[in-house]
Amino acid sequence: MKKMQIMVIAFLAVFLLGVAGNTQAATIGNTVWNDQNKNGVQDPGESGISGVRIKLYNGNDVETDKTNSKGRYEFDDLDAGHYTLIVAQETLPNGCVATYDRDGKKDGKYSDKYLKVDDSYTHADFGYYCPTKVVVTAQTSPVTGPGSTTATIATIIAVTMAMIAYKYQNGISAIIRK
Repeated sequence: MKKMQIMVIAFLAVFLLGVAGNTQAATIGNTVWNDQNKNGVQDPGESGISGVRIKLYNGNDVETDKTNSKGRYEFDDLDAGHYTLIVAQETLPNGCVATYDRDGKKDGKYSDKYLKVDDSYTHADFGYYCPTKVVVTAQTSPVTGPGSTTATIATIIAVTMAMIAYKYQNGISAIIRK
C-alpha cells in the first residue's frame, strides 16, 4: 500500500512538472539600430546601438531592458495583454534622430501591441540615424523581467510534493507501528 501511495504522489509531481513546463509565456523585442542611410530599413552593415534603455508598459507595470552589443533587447515571461514599448531617448547617443518605429510615428514608441500566451513578437524595431562620430560601445545586458516563472513553479511543486511524500511516509509508519 505504501509503495502505491508514493508512486501516485511521484506520478502527480511528474505530471504537474510536465504541465508547468509546457506553458510558455509571451516574448517581445528585437533591435535598435543605426540607420546610416536614413531610409527606415535595417540594411546589411547597419549595426545595432548598444546601451539603449527600452521600457515596456503593461497597464501600470513597467519593465526595462538595455540593448546588448548588437542592439538587441527582449522581454520574456510575459502574460497575455496589451503592451507599449518606449525607447528612453536620453540613453541614445547624442545627435540620433528617429527614422523608424513599428507604428510609423518615429517617436520611439510602439503602442498597444496585444500578445497572447505563447506569442513571440520579434518585430518591435527602432531605427535611428546617428552621426558617424558616435561611438557605439559594446555592452551586454541580460534580459530583464521576472525570472523563469515556469522553472520557479516547477521547483516549488517538486519540493512540495517531495515534502508531502516524506511526511506521508512517516505518518504511515506511525500507523503501522500501532
